[in-house]
Amino acid sequence: MPRTDLAARGSGAPTVRRVAELVEAMAPLELAQPWDNVGLLAGDPEAKPGWVAVALDAAHATWLPTPLEGPGLLVVHHPLPFRPAVRLTEDEPVGAVLASLIRGRISLYAAHTNFDSAPEGLSHLLAVRLGLSPESLRPLAPPAAGAFYKLVVFVPEEHLAAVRAALAEAGAGWIGNYSDTAFSAPGRGYFRPREGADPYLGRVGEVEEVGEERLETIVPAHRLSPVLRRMLEVHPYEEVAYDVYQLRSHPPVTRPELVFGLGRVGDLSGAHGEEASLEDFRASVERSLGLPPGGARLVAGRAGEGPGRAGSATVRRVAVCPGKGGDHVRAAAGAGADVFVTGELGYHEALDAAQLGLAVITAGHLATERMFVPEVAGRLRKALDHQGIPLRVIEVPTPSDWLV
Repeated sequence: MPRTDLAARGSGAPTVRRVAELVEAMAPLELAQPWDNVGLLAGDPEAKPGWVAVALDAAHATWLPTPLEGPGLLVVHHPLPFRPAVRLTEDEPVGAVLASLIRGRISLYAAHTNFDSAPEGLSHLLAVRLGLSPESLRPLAPPAAGAFYKLVVFVPEEHLAAVRAALAEAGAGWIGNYSDTAFSAPGRGYFRPREGADPYLGRVGEVEEVGEERLETIVPAHRLSPVLRRMLEVHPYEEVAYDVYQLRSHPPVTRPELVFGLGRVGDLSGAHGEEASLEDFRASVERSLGLPPGGARLVAGRAGEGPGRAGSATVRRVAVCPGKGGDHVRAAAGAGADVFVTGELGYHEALDAAQLGLAVITAGHLATERMFVPEVAGRLRKALDHQGIPLRVIEVPTPSDWLV
């Protein structure tokens, strides 16, 4: 899929808004959960940052031995504030951090559940890190109805191929392992250009009849804006006739780099082979996430066994969810997972898992999310370099001794 072409929009130092577009290309805002607080949370969107820093949490940036000096842009995973705030005062933690950033002329941008859910986002990265086959991955919490649209546009016959190709290039037309899917049917278009119009075909004041094609394709909701933008760029008409229909059902998307939704479910591969004992897999979670012995805890075993006797259980299918994944215990069990790996789990959620016969491993909220920093920083460096923008990207260290 194409990157946002910042260079084509003007030269000089980029604004906060322009850099935010690069983040949103990898973590579309449309993929955030309804309750989440994502996007630009503090600062001037037209400010020109001298650097971009990436951190798991905004507080980590305030703990650096050498404080960051603005103007700059701090991109974080965890929103601040997380929920709407009634007041922000410096005698409480959230207010103190925000005040420090604002005084330092540092803008704050959060990519939270939208990056968790994104294609090749945090859920995908965690699954691959734990040894799941990328080809087998599916969302743990599939996109709800309305996550896909049908786009219909009317195109003059001679421009059909160019418009169809542009839609596919922008991310439309994926069904299963097939790309560039579309349908067209011929027809007749009629219009009368009025005064002030500059028609591609016909004359002002006269009714024009044109051979046109009705072109339709499927578009995921988080790609709708860039697809429409690209369509309007390529279409020859001054005023483009098109319709967008929200779909209640849609074909599956199976390519790993396109799958979106919270969490992932997939099958073991690689060093594990096709299966492992539950205890061997638990130990491999520790190694994969850089945890000390005991850092990955089995908090629920197979039904009738309990954590103390679950070492002989066999693991083939694994569900993962970074951070706090308790809301997805039932989805993991329903997807046929042998074990569910997440950051943290509540007591009653652990009971539900035991009753459902689902083993659960908690590896700590931080451990399942800290790969956000190097991944997002690396992608931003590549995107900025691609645009020819010499903007320094700083990785803010995540505390290595936290297991929460």
